[in-house]
Amino acid sequence: MMNLNSSVMIAESEKMANWVPKVVPWSNWSEFTSMYKALYGPNPELGISRMAIWRLRGNVPQSIEATVQLVSLANCTGETGRLALAMTTIRCVNGVVDKLQKGKHAVNIEHLAVEAKLPHWLVEIRHQATHNALPSLQVLRAARCELLKYLDCTYWQAQLKALKRDRLR
Repeated sequence: MMNLNSSVMIAESEKMANWVPKVVPWSNWSEFTSMYKALYGPNPELGISRMAIWRLRGNVPQSIEATVQLVSLANCTGETGRLALAMTTIRCVNGVVDKLQKGKHAVNIEHLAVEAKLPHWLVEIRHQATHNALPSLQVLRAARCELLKYLDCTYWQAQLKALKRDRLR
């Protein structure tokens, strides 16, 4: 790792043959880890407020944006809460599958979701919210919890594991 300044870090991987530096919004891996602990811990407001700084720095990964949006909707209620949860669910599912869209022609979202190991019912919730009536607040809250688990397993834990592996070298 190499600091460019206090607000930007270049992440590197020695394993990649065609390594290209990537600018990230955290100033060091400790800040990244503390963001994870804040968002998935008892005081997520700290992570939500820290996200404002990361957004100013730019280049926030979609998985982190999605996590913060989901965490910030923990106590939403009523029709506005339902709309916010529906939109966030749509954006999260789209964010997961969009990364897998390659080639000239778009691939069906359901096929991409299988490849991403995204639970099928989340794709159905996305479809309902996009093309039909909004799902109930209860269903959207369940989708929120499932998406947080999914992002924890597929993004956060993978990043923390890679960080730990790199530190052991």
